[in-house]
Amino acid sequence: MNIKHVAVGHVREYFIFYPATHPRNIYYCSQGDLPMKKRLLNGLCLLPVLLLTSNTVCGAQSSALPETIVSALRTESATTYLPASFTVIDRAAILASNAVTLDQILLGRAGISVTNPGTGAVIDMRGFGESAGSNVLVLIDGRRLNNTDIAAPDLNTIALDDVERIEIIEGSAGTVYGDQAVGGVINIITRKADALRAYAKVGVGAYNTYQADVGASQQWGFYGLRVNASDRHTDGYREHSKVDETFVSVRNEFTFESFGGLLEYQGAEQKQQTAGALSEDDAKSSPRISYEDFENDYINSNTDTGHAQVWLGFAEHFRAQLDVTRARDEQVFLQNFSGCALFSSCTTDPGNSLREQNTVNPQIEARYQLSAGELVSALGFERIDSDYKSFIPSSFGDFDRSNQQQTESLYSNTVIPVLPMLGVTVGLRTAKVDDELTDATDYPDGLKHDDSVTVYSLGATLRPIESLKLFVRFDQNYRFAKVDEQAFTALGSNGLEVQTGDTWELGAQWQSDVLYVKSSAYLLDLQNEIAFDPSADSGGFFPGANVNFDETRRVGGTLELGVNATSALSFVGAYTLTKAEFRSGVFAGNDVSGVPENVIRGAVNYQLADVSLSFETKRIGKQYLPGDNDNAADPLSGYNVSNFTLNYSVNQWNLGLRIDNLFNAQYYDYANSFGAYYPATGSNTWLSLAYRFE
Repeated sequence: MNIKHVAVGHVREYFIFYPATHPRNIYYCSQGDLPMKKRLLNGLCLLPVLLLTSNTVCGAQSSALPETIVSALRTESATTYLPASFTVIDRAAILASNAVTLDQILLGRAGISVTNPGTGAVIDMRGFGESAGSNVLVLIDGRRLNNTDIAAPDLNTIALDDVERIEIIEGSAGTVYGDQAVGGVINIITRKADALRAYAKVGVGAYNTYQADVGASQQWGFYGLRVNASDRHTDGYREHSKVDETFVSVRNEFTFESFGGLLEYQGAEQKQQTAGALSEDDAKSSPRISYEDFENDYINSNTDTGHAQVWLGFAEHFRAQLDVTRARDEQVFLQNFSGCALFSSCTTDPGNSLREQNTVNPQIEARYQLSAGELVSALGFERIDSDYKSFIPSSFGDFDRSNQQQTESLYSNTVIPVLPMLGVTVGLRTAKVDDELTDATDYPDGLKHDDSVTVYSLGATLRPIESLKLFVRFDQNYRFAKVDEQAFTALGSNGLEVQTGDTWELGAQWQSDVLYVKSSAYLLDLQNEIAFDPSADSGGFFPGANVNFDETRRVGGTLELGVNATSALSFVGAYTLTKAEFRSGVFAGNDVSGVPENVIRGAVNYQLADVSLSFETKRIGKQYLPGDNDNAADPLSGYNVSNFTLNYSVNQWNLGLRIDNLFNAQYYDYANSFGAYYPATGSNTWLSLAYRFE
């Protein structure tokens, strides 16, 4: 049986000889044989042995404990008292990676998984599988990239040459960021205009891929300007998978003694052919083919984003800031189902979708210098208004919907230095959502749905010596159902309830000039987890429905080890354990499907004069097919993937080589229990030449 999975009008679709018009949101995790606590302890304790005996290593991370980050409190904060496990990828590491897209950088980080079901990368932290795009929050300069529908954030519209650093907060951040900050937060911090800077970069690679990037910035007194543009083409690894995309960004900055602001615009256009899914046999024997049914399929999109910010410092200790963002994304697409050519029922009329999202976020910050350190507190309000419309024609009938959603939240977070070596954090957020749903199939007469939630957090950090950090924290989290998740709910449903969760976490981080160790362990309990259940009765043409699951639990941890063997040679290793299971309901005792329980990563890095090279590899453990929450079928086998980078720099010039999937491993970027398989890209070589003037 042939199945197709696509993202249409910002929704994910799964079909079994039905038209490509039905959104799906399958949630998945993993299985193992030992009890959760025993597997967690065994995995963390055995990591040093695994690092010494395994060939799997992954990309290096900085071993330094950064002095300040902005992501943990939505304002610049000293890391001394922040009770969280975080990673900062600095600019040098970003450039050395020779990465073209953000997901290539994140692939080598502990605790992060990346999948790609043929329509864009999806980042997962702490085991949320296909619903990861709704449970991991991605920001750029603190501004949300996540959508109010289930489409994952677009990671291709980020100019990596303009990124200063990437801050990764592992785990829940419900009181700080609210909706969708469940598994973790990734904040991309871009460079501010300064003295004259400029860059030009060209690259060519496998599968007829080429890209050109240019950018410049400068500060003139109180005014700064930054511009960049990018153009990319690829024929793709598979047949019928060409992509053409362009991106442009203009940012104006105004900085005075006690106030300032910015105005920025980003525009992106993408034309993408979609190759569709393959059967398991064809995915193994002929992974680059595409079926005749999909030969005319495509997704074309245009995205425009405007962002304005103004800030004012007053009364010595206070700073007020207002952010306003408007984003508009329009798509035109043609999508078909596997087998349509056989039945002469392929769709020829394109569908369309429109998403508009407006965000207003005022915040007041206070800072006081106490004898033990600096007290930092932030109080803010966030409102997001979303309008989502889509029209999907098919031979089985047309699907037309118009959904509006409004969310509002009030939050406060504070870091209190109790002693020079001890700090505590407290946070509180209250939020509400109002949905107005109109769906020709599910809610032809319309439906109004509202919900509310209040969460809090407590944490403590101990720094007995400068090089050692210990922390413990409790954090509650939530996510509201997306505007398109409220469609195709189970028969008799009057809307999905808010998903809520409780996280307990403890961790330690230690470093010296030679050795770096970071470890964390967590327990995450979720109530009313929002996901797609293939066994639920939708009462419609298609199997399954979006539901609130019964109670689920995740137990896991991460251990990282870095060694500076010499001034030129370093090693990094990491082990990540993710164990998820249903605690009640019809699936009680089963593992949630689709996330590997064990992942081992590591890397070796060498730097000598003007030459640097890195070899990274990872072992992804077995996992059940997404949707197989009965754990009835055999799990997908584990696999190894390795990457290599080489840089040669002279003055302002850099020649870079990157080879992804060095040994041409055959595995699936995505697969599901409906029998849809998406082969991962084979060995992929990329050669770039860059000139950077600073």
